[in-house]
Amino acid sequence: MNQLAPHQQRVVDEKRELDEKLHKLSAFISSEKFTTIVQDEAERARLVCQEETMRDYSAILAERIEAFGCALTTLPVVDPGPDSLERGFDRIHKVQEDALLAVAQGSNDVDLLCGRTSFAVPIEQEIQAKASKGPRVTPFEVEAHIRSEFYFTAEQGVLGESELGTRPASWTNLDQVTICVLILTNGTKIVGVNEGPVSRENFKADLGRQYARQKAVDQIWPLLGFRLRDELARPVLTDADAAADLAGTPRPSQEGVGN
Repeated sequence: MNQLAPHQQRVVDEKRELDEKLHKLSAFISSEKFTTIVQDEAERARLVCQEETMRDYSAILAERIEAFGCALTTLPVVDPGPDSLERGFDRIHKVQEDALLAVAQGSNDVDLLCGRTSFAVPIEQEIQAKASKGPRVTPFEVEAHIRSEFYFTAEQGVLGESELGTRPASWTNLDQVTICVLILTNGTKIVGVNEGPVSRENFKADLGRQYARQKAVDQIWPLLGFRLRDELARPVLTDADAAADLAGTPRPSQEGVGN
């Protein structure tokens, strides 16, 4: 192993301290005490985001240390495991159970029979079993970015907006059109709409809310995917370039560019 320069040793020490804190935070989030001690949903989401940021920070430090020619010796980071996965999938599991029950009752709702809701959990488990450990967006991360959610029907919307409070005709079935508005942790608003079943007899308000929510959740994936890809495409600042920036000289990595 190469003898590390003082500034390189500081990077190694920084990663070791960071991994120790990350180890403790991950263990706490994966424990049953997490939801008991941290009862505020928004605060739980912030802690999960903190954990994700610390993981990214640790990965960047690891790349720098490997560039030094130093072997990594770090504390094992707690894998979320089944408990954490189940915690993040609580709502999805509920939807899946209700969907299977609706199928058994003869529902012909297209959203139920053809949508992705019923297959979300098995697919994620298969990905974890077969995919590599590279960066990706997970269902738990998607759920963690949801700060609050609101539901109403199209009929309620019409009543709320109409100056006369006119109720739409019953044949419109607007009371079966369910709208879900998700507010993400950064304030972004996502809207999902469930148009309701073909047959009025098959309508259930709770299922309508769940299907509308799933349509909204499906829109979060590409947003987080774009952000992750943008982060991965961002060049890592090397020590040499950082020193050049401090000295006010051209970066070594840019030498010859544009000539």
